[in-house]
Parts: sequence; C-alpha cells; structure tokens
Amino acid sequence: MSVNQPPVLTSPSAETSNGEPVSVDLSEYASDPDGDSISIKSLSEPENGSVSQAGLVVTYDPEDSFAGIEVLNVTLTDGTDDVSGSITFTSYQGVSLSGQVVDDPIPNANVKVEIGGQIFEATADSEGHYTLDIESSDLDSYIKVTATGEEGAGVELVSLLGEIGSVLEAAGEDRELGGAGDTSTNVTNVSTARYVLAVEANEGAEITSDEEMAASEKSIDADKLLEIAAVIKVVLDNPDYDLPEGSTSVLELVTDTDAYNNFVAEVTSADPENNALTEAMEQIVSDPALTQAFSQESLASAYYTVDPAAPGFISRGGELLELNPDGTGQIVNEQSAATFTWSIGNGKVSIVFDEPLIDTNYPSAYDVLDVQQADEWVALTGSAQIEETRSEKSLELTLLVDGGLIDTVSHLSTYDATYNMGDTGIPAPNQVDATQRGESLFRDADASEPMAIEEADLADQWATYSFYQFETAYSGTVSSFAGDIFEFSTGGAGSALISGRDFAWTLENNTVTLKFSDGSVQSIQKIDGVGELSAFAMRTLDDQGSLVAFTYDFGTWQDDADALSAAGIVTEQGRHWATFVNGWYAGCWENGVYDLINCSGFGWEFNADSTANNLWYSYDVFDNDGDGNTTEVLVNSNPASWNLRADGVLDIERCVVWGDGSQSCFQREWLGLQASEGEIIVMEREFDGGAVRVKPRVNIYRDAAIPGMDTTAAASRVVVYPTVE
Repeated sequence: MSVNQPPVLTSPSAETSNGEPVSVDLSEYASDPDGDSISIKSLSEPENGSVSQAGLVVTYDPEDSFAGIEVLNVTLTDGTDDVSGSITFTSYQGVSLSGQVVDDPIPNANVKVEIGGQIFEATADSEGHYTLDIESSDLDSYIKVTATGEEGAGVELVSLLGEIGSVLEAAGEDRELGGAGDTSTNVTNVSTARYVLAVEANEGAEITSDEEMAASEKSIDADKLLEIAAVIKVVLDNPDYDLPEGSTSVLELVTDTDAYNNFVAEVTSADPENNALTEAMEQIVSDPALTQAFSQESLASAYYTVDPAAPGFISRGGELLELNPDGTGQIVNEQSAATFTWSIGNGKVSIVFDEPLIDTNYPSAYDVLDVQQADEWVALTGSAQIEETRSEKSLELTLLVDGGLIDTVSHLSTYDATYNMGDTGIPAPNQVDATQRGESLFRDADASEPMAIEEADLADQWATYSFYQFETAYSGTVSSFAGDIFEFSTGGAGSALISGRDFAWTLENNTVTLKFSDGSVQSIQKIDGVGELSAFAMRTLDDQGSLVAFTYDFGTWQDDADALSAAGIVTEQGRHWATFVNGWYAGCWENGVYDLINCSGFGWEFNADSTANNLWYSYDVFDNDGDGNTTEVLVNSNPASWNLRADGVLDIERCVVWGDGSQSCFQREWLGLQASEGEIIVMEREFDGGAVRVKPRVNIYRDAAIPGMDTTAAASRVVVYPTVE
C-alpha cells in the first residue's frame, strides 16, 4: 500500500495600489506529488481589508487608504495531508505630482523623487514642467524632490513635500497634487532654501518625517530663507555672476558658510542698498511661481507671529493676527489692538488699518542715525538704543512657504515713525509713509492645540506676563503686558503679585482664565514648552469683552526652594552672569555655538563682599579705540553692588558713568524662579528714581567667561537684510 505524499506550496506574493483588489491563484504555486486534488483548508483573515476565495484563487481587497504588508496564513490539503505557507500582499498608495522646476524656468531638468528607499525619475519639458507618478507601501515615507540641470549649469534644487500620507490627504480623491495654480510641488530657489535651513535646524541630518520638519520649521529664519533663495537666483539667472570657484552647484554654495558669505559680500559690497541680491529678493516675492498663494480656503482665522527659535528652545514675543470671514480683522500686540479690513488678490493678503497700529521699539542708534550722530547719542545717553514709536498704516502679505504648522511670510509695511531723542539736541529722524519689507514666521493658531494644563499645575506660583498699567521713567504711564507673578488659591481665587490685583480663575479645555476686579479678563494657553519654560499665548479683554492686548511669551513656575542664594550668586574670577534674554533666538546660534557678544553683550560680576560690576561688551566695529582693529571685543564696566534680601529678592544697584563724567544709578531687582547648574531664571525689573526703567520680565542668565580682547566672532551665515521689528 502506497504512502500519501503531502502537497507542496511555494509561498507567493502580490502587489496592489490604491485599495484595488488583487488575486493570487494558488494553483500556480502548489502541486501534489500524487496528483491528488488540492483545496484550501484554512485561510487567515487580514487586519486591513477583506479576503475571499474561489477554489484556489484568493482575492485580497485592502482598505482604500491602507499601505503596508499583509501576510495571510494558508493551509492546503489533498484530503489526507496538509501543507502550510503564507501569501504576502503589499499594498501601495500612489499620487501623481505635477510641478515646475523654476528659478527662471529650468528646461529639461532631471527630476528625482526619493521616498522610502525608492527612486522615481522624470525629465521636465522646455518650461521646467514635470509630472511623476510615485507610490509607497509606507505612509510615513518622506518625499524629497531633487532637480538638476545640464552638466556644468550648477542647477541643483530641492523640495521637501512631506510624508506621502500627508501628501495624499492634500491631493484629495483624484490623487493629483500640483498643476495650474498650485505651486506646492514646484522645485525652486525658495524650496531649496527651506531644505537647507531645515537640515541645519535638524543638526545636519536629512528630514525624514513630518514630525522632524515641524520641529525644524520653528527654527527657520525667514530672513535667511529669502536671502539664500536670492543667492541661488543671482547665480542661476544673473549673467554678471557665476558659481564661485570650488562650488559645483548652487546647493553646494549655499551649504558652505564661508563660500556663501564671500559671495554675498561680493554682490552687496559696492552698493549695499541696491544690488543684484536685493533685486533678486524683490523678484522672488513678486513671482507667483516661486511663492505660494493665500486663499480663502487655506487661510487660518488667526496666526501668531513668532521669531525663529534655536533648536531645543522655544520662541517668545509676537503678535496675534485675526482674519474674520467678513473681511474684517485685527492685529494685537502687547500694548494695543488695531482693526483693519483685508482682502485677497493674486494670492496676497492686503491689510488696511482703520487706525494706525502703534508699537514701541528700541532699534540700534547706528541703524537710525549716521555714525557721527550715533556716537554722540551713545556718549550722551550711555545707551546704544533709541525709542521708536511706529504707526503702521497698511500691510501686504506674501506666502513664501506654506508650512505644516508655521508659514514663512514676506510682509510689506507702510508706516510713520517718530523717535524720542530726549534733551540730547540730536534731530529726530522721523519718517512719514515709509515702507519696509521683512519676513516673519506665522504660526497657525487654529492648528496650535493648547498643551495640557492640569489643576495641579496651579499649585505653584506662575511667573509670566499680564496686561496692566505702570509708571515708566521716560514714557510716563503706559498700559502693556509686563512680567507678573500669579498665585492661585483653592476655590478659584488668586492674586497677581507684581501688579497688585486680585482675580478669580477657572481652568477649562486647557485654558486658564483670570477675571480681575476691574472686569478685564486674561486667558492663558500653553502652546509650546521645553524643560521648565513654557510659551504662553495670552489674550486680555476689557470689561466690554473687546480684545485689547496679546503676547506670546515665556512662563515658568517659582521653585519652592530658594532659587537665589548668596553662594550661588557670587561669580568666579574671570566669569560673569551673562544675560540670555535673546538666547532662544535662532540667529544667535551657529553650529551649536552661541554668539555671546552680539546676543548677550551684558552681564554681571558679583563679588563676595557685595560689590559688583555691570559689564557690557561688543565688537569694536567702528574702531572706537582708534587702534585699527574692528574685530576685537571692547569690554566696559560700571560699578554696582548687591544685597540678597530676607524675602529672597536680589537688590542690585548699578551706576552708569556718562561721557561728561557724571553718573546715574539704577535699581534692579531679581526674583529667583529656577536655578540649575550654570543657569538661573529670574523675574527682573529696573527702576530709575522709583519709575520703571526696565519693565518686569522673565530673563535667563548663564554663567559664562568674560569675553577677552582676543575673542573673535564664530563663522556664521550672514544676514545682510534682517527684518527690523
């Protein structure tokens, strides 16, 4: 009697795209040595679709949006013996990309898409237009598009489109993205600049996920982005300039800091105000193929304007822009609110203020006056800043980059400006109908879900900001957001300790609401955070419910333990507490190195005998000491003293010696909030004769070596035309 032999099965595989069913005929992969009839004894169920069988034909119908691999276990039988194996189904999701390779249009460019280890390629037409069908079995795969021109042309442009899952969502049911009126898939100088800065923010590593891009785009400097894009445009389009020796492509040029800075210097040195770079910047902002379009559908109802944060930090400062569906809106800063009408035309948002938006800034005297007048100002006042009151009349917004959460926007402002020259006798350089273009990051407030705040978080005193009135040393009585300490009591009562006001508080939907006795209301939402610092979006409404002020600023909690101690305050020889008030700003860092001179420039030596020195320092760019060396550091010192009070507040008196030999003394207070190795976080303020000279603010100080005469600036990417807020 013969012994039955079991069937033989070679495990098959099959592929499908976009949710289409796919069938496998197992008769092509199975046989029986005895010639017996084979049937399916068992077949496992899929997790992401359904399966059916007809004889030996197995049909897998994946869910419409599924991408990935399903392995089904199957057992075949000849009626006596069985054989087991598996069927592997790989489901792809695909999308068709249509875009343009454009600086000016790049004809016949080679377009390469990298996604999840796969490469798809196409050749653009004579106008740089391309169409490319791509697919992936991993919805988290990140899409990178690279376009190169003919050999020797130097064309190498990049665009990061995002994870294919996000791209599919943007494409919609027809699975097509880009084309007429949609520049999101264009490969341009702007998209290349974004790629370069995103990789820099990601510590030099390629972006591989939407999460990494979301973290990196917070650190992208909008001014740098436009200038890098303009450098690319100058090289590729302007016949007067070529790639510098040593650079084989524009991408290589703009990722080489020294080569980039040298090229920028070459282009701008002859005429800093009008040159090929400034011309290219204007051309980019005006070119709809290089920018993206605002639309009624894509426009958020509100944005926070924020500055780029260094990797690992969070932003502070900024305004609130609200855009209502009826064409009205308002922009709100920490001092005031201004209503406006708005409209969209040619993809740009045009804003006309009902009344000018008033803002107070403190630009460098050397940005406002000529060098001789600026030197005179510094000698007379002891300050390198001048108080500027700006009255903004209108604004035009151009979308450079439509980011995941943060957009990069170019804005053209029309304004009047007046300057408080005090009794110096220096003529005020007031301006009427001045225009200024700048670039900013616009964080989508609609998409910025508040982070969790629990009632237990209110057990500690909060150090952040509130809107109140106070007397200033130079501007009289002002109402503005300024530092405050919130003490929350059980039962919904509380006190603002610096402004001296009581409030009732509630916590709902991660929003803390404070109602003050005068009827005004402040709401606080945590938008971002790192370590013990939070970034709070804070709105103040008056007793009629009208929004009157807004700020986006730091907050933290006060450590129950003494954050300041006499032993912890005293500095070692040659070291000082350097202000880190600008330390969060991306422009203050290059390759992980902080620009102490330009971004701090101010600090304190505290001695054990309660004497102190107030230090301020800068590069001698104007050769103030006359030795011909403009790269050295000049360190200045004014006498000071300190005393740590019983309530834990540090009193500091500093005396400034003016150019005529006279001196003025100011009183500064530090309330310790947090202390760690080499860093203290304080609430600080400064008085001049009882009036506020520096309004209360959260500041960070770090232990740092006092700069020496041999200190030189670290190599960093130059920004020739920074936005002046």
